[in-house]
Amino acid sequence: MAATAVVTQLWCYPIKACQGCRLSTATVSGSGIEHDRAWCVVDLDGTRYKQCEQLSQRKLSYLATIQTELSNGELRIGADGKDGVCVPLDPEAYMGNQAVLVECGSKSTTSAGAWQLGTLEGRIADDAVNTWLSEHLNTVDVGKRGKPAARYALVRSMGCRRMSEWAGPSQVGFSEDLNRQRDGTGSPFKMQHVPVQQGDEVRFTDFSAFHLANEDSLAQVEKQMGIGPYPLGAFRPNIVVSTAQGTGQPWAEEDWLEFGIRGQDGEMEFRKFKNTPRCSVPARNPKTGGWVHEARRLLVQGTLRHMFPEKCLDQEWGAEWEGPCFGVHVGNAGACGSLSEGDRLFVHRSARKSRLPKYFWQAVCIGLAVLAIHFFCFGFSLYFLGLGEDPDANSAQDFASTARRSMNKFEN
Repeated sequence: MAATAVVTQLWCYPIKACQGCRLSTATVSGSGIEHDRAWCVVDLDGTRYKQCEQLSQRKLSYLATIQTELSNGELRIGADGKDGVCVPLDPEAYMGNQAVLVECGSKSTTSAGAWQLGTLEGRIADDAVNTWLSEHLNTVDVGKRGKPAARYALVRSMGCRRMSEWAGPSQVGFSEDLNRQRDGTGSPFKMQHVPVQQGDEVRFTDFSAFHLANEDSLAQVEKQMGIGPYPLGAFRPNIVVSTAQGTGQPWAEEDWLEFGIRGQDGEMEFRKFKNTPRCSVPARNPKTGGWVHEARRLLVQGTLRHMFPEKCLDQEWGAEWEGPCFGVHVGNAGACGSLSEGDRLFVHRSARKSRLPKYFWQAVCIGLAVLAIHFFCFGFSLYFLGLGEDPDANSAQDFASTARRSMNKFEN
């Protein structure tokens, strides 16, 4: 079986909402690519933002100015023109630090509401790291300069959250009550049919452990926008693919219900959960936090909405999440292994519908019926015009001779 696509890029985002690290080979742990969204930034006192809520670019777009690098058992954090700091990767190194319960929610940029997906225990980094983080963010966050400086902290997750609590066959019931969403007795989603399994876990990711994007889909959006190349990093994918052999199949990823990514260590199985609705974050530069297109700030969202208006309406997400879609949320039930750039993707189950015209098969059946009637009538014509006069015509030669006599009678 030929591969459907090839993996062209792999990305890990160690700190939620900050810049990512491109990986040639990625270790996959129980909660996605190892170290992906294992850290987040919080406002410890609630001075500028909600206290101890994981901050995203929805609220603090300048988190995009923070650079990350995984190296020699450490996470290096930096920014342009500034000396950086380092924190250990091992969660055990944080056990003596202050504990904090992080609220995993945010405000919506597609509605006036907000949402919560429970809480997650974490421990803050050392004082030197938090001081660096506070100085940097209080400087670049120009929209909040009218407020007192915040005390920001980098938080290392000490566990995972199960997706099955808010999506899938065993999810809790839908509720718009943020308090119920926070304590895990209500979900902002209506996704009982989504194939979430008990092993699907995340840390500070908004929804699923993996986000997959297709370069061919982006190329079509770029063509529609007409402004040149658009940064794929603005969509923050973990797995980037391109359809194999240059066939160029935009949006094919939305049909891949079950697929495997095959590399040197074997094949890792994935399941599609949902198309990814987009907030305003993909309209921002993934390295500066500013708008990609200042004159038309939400150009990419408007383009997607114009191209596929029907995708913007999905009541399973709820009003706080509905929006134009790009990319897909996928999961692997917590399987461990590795992925590498160049690995091949094989689709095992697809939702793709036939590309034949709507009434093609009906037309085929009608055509066959007409053809059958034609031969039936022709046979009767042969019989009445001469075949019935020769009852001994039971050999191929006799049949041919009789047919010729019949046709001569028909012509005369």
